[in-house]
Amino acid sequence: VGQKLQIDDLLVVLEAMKMETNITAHSSGTVKKIMASQGEAVKSGQALIEFE
Repeated sequence: VGQKLQIDDLLVVLEAMKMETNITAHSSGTVKKIMASQGEAVKSGQALIEFE
């Protein structure tokens, strides 16, 4: 929380069926809230990070 982001910064690495997918920032901003923990199972469409 509080970390500044630039376009294309790595946000999250998702693992599904032993494959990893990098999720990157589409805009710059500052991390406001992290809504998932490392190793936590998440659902499709679930918000993981809130930034402004």
